[in-house]
Amino acid sequence: MGGWDAPDEAYDGLSEGHLQAGRYKEADTAALQAHELFPENWVPLYNLGLINDRLKKPQQTVDYLEKALDLRIPDQRQRVLAYVYLARAYTR
Repeated sequence: MGGWDAPDEAYDGLSEGHLQAGRYKEADTAALQAHELFPENWVPLYNLGLINDRLKKPQQTVDYLEKALDLRIPDQRQRVLAYVYLARAYTR
């Protein structure tokens, strides 16, 4: 049974899949569920920031990405992308 190591990873994967497919409502629902279950995990907040960026909701994008960054995103690439999306949100 190839599965996820933890429920938050399952919701994160589901959210990311919906996001990539352009199903933003479903992505948002999955990311919010992951965040509710694991509020100290930066990934759902990061995903929520990206989802709100796609929905052109700059204030929500800023709120979620700043919270994700506060939790210290360990991956440098994703940390840099968070700052790029923040900069775009600030200019919208």
